[in-house]
Amino acid sequence: MHRSVSKFYRIPPLLIRALKSGVASVVEFHLSKGLPKDSRDSLGNSPLMIAAQNGHFALCEMLLCAGVDVEHQNNLGFRASDLAQEQTLRDLLARYRQSPPPDGQQLAGGLDDEANVELVIEADVETEPPETEDAMDFMQWDAEIESEPAEDNLTLRQASAEAQQLLSRYRPIDNAAEWIDIE
Repeated sequence: MHRSVSKFYRIPPLLIRALKSGVASVVEFHLSKGLPKDSRDSLGNSPLMIAAQNGHFALCEMLLCAGVDVEHQNNLGFRASDLAQEQTLRDLLARYRQSPPPDGQQLAGGLDDEANVELVIEADVETEPPETEDAMDFMQWDAEIESEPAEDNLTLRQASAEAQQLLSRYRPIDNAAEWIDIE
């Protein structure tokens, strides 16, 4: 069966790569730009399913807090919890499926130690917005080094000019008065 009109918002390729490799800044960027909750890839996988399948706990937590559908099934009928490779991810998804936190509330991630609680508190207290340069530096690309132009070679320049003159003088000759040479 061929679908002529997509019934869902397709996940951008950069976001798919970020979900597979665990690049949180790209996921945050797309969420801040209003990534539709019903976005899917060509196999019907949601962003949550892609992150869970690749074992990225922090991305799953981020997507769940953003309100993605934990119950969504892909084209094969699998849910994110079915695709999750790690037990901690399956536990997080099961806990969220049973009782999702209210809007705006951060998940604790299932770890009950003090370090996790302090981390959540510090994240809430932070008031400075992130620098845009860091947020936009998705792949930490290095700037290309510009090379110096080659030294001027008069011999090559003259040969190139002569070749250009010969090409400019060429005119094709049409020996057929009609279109008989075209089949």
